[in-house]
Amino acid sequence: SFFASRETVWAKLVRNRFNTKTASCGAKAHGGPTWKYAYMQMSHTNRIPKCRHTSNKNIIFAKGGGRRQSGPVSVWVLLGHTDNCETRRHVANSTIYTNSRRNRFVNLHVCLQNVKSSGVAVVDVLSSTLELIDVGIGGVQGWPQIIYHGSKQTKCPNADTEGVHILNPFEFIIVCLKFDVGDDEKETDFLARALSLRVPVESYRYPVHSSKEKERETHTATAMFQ
Repeated sequence: SFFASRETVWAKLVRNRFNTKTASCGAKAHGGPTWKYAYMQMSHTNRIPKCRHTSNKNIIFAKGGGRRQSGPVSVWVLLGHTDNCETRRHVANSTIYTNSRRNRFVNLHVCLQNVKSSGVAVVDVLSSTLELIDVGIGGVQGWPQIIYHGSKQTKCPNADTEGVHILNPFEFIIVCLKFDVGDDEKETDFLARALSLRVPVESYRYPVHSSKEKERETHTATAMFQ
């Protein structure tokens, strides 16, 4: 029937955007009487896509996007915890430590997803910034580490630097970003002072190598700490 065919389309959208299984459970298990309603509910709450790194035991400390005016990329921030819940210490002889007045850092696991069903987004994770109370805005230390990517292609083929990645429609990536946190020894101290994480984004209606400059738009994917 027409209704059944539409439900099949919405179930596929739920599966593609939120990376969840739809064959083994119905729409009610995803928050709605129909797949269309379930999709709209999860989209409205900006639900993070599922994978082994985003299970229920992994707390989301900041998120942003999911709104029409916020651009094509949603962002979620999780913390790479240590066993003793303390922030990490730079190695004394490392380049990062030598070039920084701060000796402690955290690893943030940042999930970025192109939530649009058309067009591509290019995220520059190396240019991400973190804002902290009493510290200001700081950049990424070292090189981003890819934790998860559903595609074999993880870097923009036309990028001049590392840390720039293409996201096709509904595609998401999780990267580990290292940020200085001043003298905060506890993760809770850092979280109490964290304000926002920002990631530069470019979106294209045509492929990235298109020469049509008017089809390129710039955005900033912003996650606000709660």
